[in-house]
Amino acid sequence: MLQCNTFIRIGNMGQLTITLPDELETKVRKHSREGNYDSVSDFVREVILRATSERPTYWERAHLVYLMEIKQRLGEDVNEELLDALRDGYPKHYSLLDNHILRDELADEEVEFVHNVLQMYADLQSSYNQSKKKDLNIKKNISFPGFDGNAGDGHLGYLSFLVKHGRYTYVKPLDKGDAINSHMTITSMYERMLSKYNQIKRGVFDREPLTLDQISTIIKEQIHPEHRSN
Repeated sequence: MLQCNTFIRIGNMGQLTITLPDELETKVRKHSREGNYDSVSDFVREVILRATSERPTYWERAHLVYLMEIKQRLGEDVNEELLDALRDGYPKHYSLLDNHILRDELADEEVEFVHNVLQMYADLQSSYNQSKKKDLNIKKNISFPGFDGNAGDGHLGYLSFLVKHGRYTYVKPLDKGDAINSHMTITSMYERMLSKYNQIKRGVFDREPLTLDQISTIIKEQIHPEHRSN
């Protein structure tokens, strides 16, 4: 079992003790020896610094340059300043990558929320279409209103991704091929609707369509309780 004290200066001096299993210890000692490091701690320090750095590694740079050069040969536009910076190794200009890469991944719960909303609207619309009775007010209110592009929650971006790749295009008006920006705060409305929808669905078979009364009960949640007339 290997224990090594690694010192990394970031403002103040810090000490970190790392315990490794025997198999990994052998690999660490081998790599530190073959890499001509002064000590195991020096090797571990460099590995940690590389892992926590936002700069691309040499091979990541090489891969990006290769892909960008292919795009150039195909006649596509590339950011030549970024290409030269990656090729020649000028880290100060790597921030240009921010214009091409979204750093934060969309959390699983946000992904699930978008799917749940879309599946709910798909069920509302399908159930209405199967109903012999029709109600124009209900038909109007089961049209999917989209997600707010200014909310910063990533919902509209993920919706755009889904529509681009042919998902949920049977949900109107997504059948027109465009993601819908609601231009208003809408998450809390969907949360109320989903709560009522799930409550109702627990009492029916999965493939059983909703009744008009059940649909009406769900879309009633589009209005905040404080603003309802009855």
